[in-house]
Amino acid sequence: MPERILKAGPAAWIAQLILCVLLIVLAIFCLAAGAGFWLTFVFFFAAIVGLWIAFKVATGSAYLILDEAGFTKKTVFTTHRFEWGGVSGFAVVETWPKLAGFAKKVVAFRRLGEEEPDMFSAVTDLFNPGKGFGHNYDMEPDHLADLLNDYRAAALKPPMQDEEGQKTSENSPQGDY
Repeated sequence: MPERILKAGPAAWIAQLILCVLLIVLAIFCLAAGAGFWLTFVFFFAAIVGLWIAFKVATGSAYLILDEAGFTKKTVFTTHRFEWGGVSGFAVVETWPKLAGFAKKVVAFRRLGEEEPDMFSAVTDLFNPGKGFGHNYDMEPDHLADLLNDYRAAALKPPMQDEEGQKTSENSPQGDY
């Protein structure tokens, strides 16, 4: 299968921008209400770091590269490479807790050979890059899981070993070619 690059859609960084603006407003209210310096500083610092992360995501610093050998998951801070043979199949799980009856759906996987009781532990350890994806790269989670499973299946498909499945001039209905 050809190499494919998936980038985070605008929803990911717009949501971060909204959260950062809310943190700045909260910091201003803390400052106006005479709250402690450190509390105000924490809100401002979190907003500034969040704005930096949103800018990096918006400019394409977070992406997913799919190729024949595996996939590369790049976040704002780190890059991780996984081979298709070293990971389980991909599945969609809902995160916990559900807010107002809704839960974010994420695509989860597991590295093969790791002793874990639960294949879908991405929802319990969101900061471990070897367990799932923080966002769905502007795709529905089901479609992303299907795409990843298709790439994995194509990479793990055994090559044809016998002559039966190979086209030759002897078994071709068109004769020599």
